[in-house]
Amino acid sequence: MFVCSIITFGFAGGALILRNLRQKRYSVRLRCKVKDKYKYVPLFFTINNRNCKVHIYKHLPCKVTCSYYGLQHILEFIKRARYTLNLCMCMLTSNEIQDALVDAHNKGVKVRFIADKMMAENRATRMEFLKSAGIPIKTQVQTVETVIHHKFCYCDENYPSNRKLFFGSLNLTIQGLTSNWDSVIFTDNRFLILQYKNIFEDLWTEF
Repeated sequence: MFVCSIITFGFAGGALILRNLRQKRYSVRLRCKVKDKYKYVPLFFTINNRNCKVHIYKHLPCKVTCSYYGLQHILEFIKRARYTLNLCMCMLTSNEIQDALVDAHNKGVKVRFIADKMMAENRATRMEFLKSAGIPIKTQVQTVETVIHHKFCYCDENYPSNRKLFFGSLNLTIQGLTSNWDSVIFTDNRFLILQYKNIFEDLWTEF
């Protein structure tokens, strides 16, 4: 009886040790996954930026958190695209971003845009202007109970030295830059870029 108890305790203790080792190994793996070689630049916008609208229009930033700098970061992202530029955005109303997309298109960058159908038909949006410039745009067929709510953009996905992505809650609108609590992350993480590329291509084919 005593021997059986020892054996039972031994098995239980061994199982506990093995479980602890697995948990430690798993936590180590998680820590390793967080550390990678890629770059991440997050930008945040709050209602405290509501006075920055005039700074955007006058090109006179107020401070380092001014929405003007956030807009410039997005414009620089677009300008640095060399081969492809793919956007999936609920809404675009910014004249500056509109012009940057047309400039990229005119320079030979393959620009494609997926937008929400209802938002694309909004008078404030820039979809018709982009279409008239020759940029292909797609939306979902049905608008009842469906919304394209994605906000992401990636470029040059097949060129390691230049591929990059931004994603988050930010629509490409002046309101998003100055009147909402919004965020956007810029990265060159190729695994994330691949995932967003797959999403985009699936939607582009479906629509």
